[in-house]
Amino acid sequence: MKVLYLVFLIPLCHSLKECSTPNDVRVTSNGEGDNLWLDITWSKVENIDDADPLMGYKVKIWVIKPQVTYQIESNTEGKIAVKPHEELPHFDIKESHDNLTELDVPANKNKATVKGLKQGVTYEIGVHAYSAKCKGAVTKKMRITLGPSKQD
Repeated sequence: MKVLYLVFLIPLCHSLKECSTPNDVRVTSNGEGDNLWLDITWSKVENIDDADPLMGYKVKIWVIKPQVTYQIESNTEGKIAVKPHEELPHFDIKESHDNLTELDVPANKNKATVKGLKQGVTYEIGVHAYSAKCKGAVTKKMRITLGPSKQD
């Protein structure tokens, strides 16, 4: 029975392959006020298996919420002050599915537009290729905070 189990696992593991990862991801912010969007482009992935052609790309956009920590300080007079400190957390795409938007882009395209974004919000973007039998690794994450446009 153990031999059959092992023989079953070998084809299963062998069939789980990984697609190539897109390169040269670029993010451009556009718009003003409440009409903000991002244009995301990347280099196309070469199709390496005719039996399992590339189906497309998944563009993943996370909303990153700042974490607030508090620092307690006391002065020489014994008075205590609590000071909030806000920072963006280190983010691991593989573990978080909260605040996620995912766009499906066909294999013949290498551009996505994300609309309905807000000023002052931090977004993190990653792209991966996929086929029927494989899912590529997510590209190096890009983080962008949208702010008001700079005026002269």
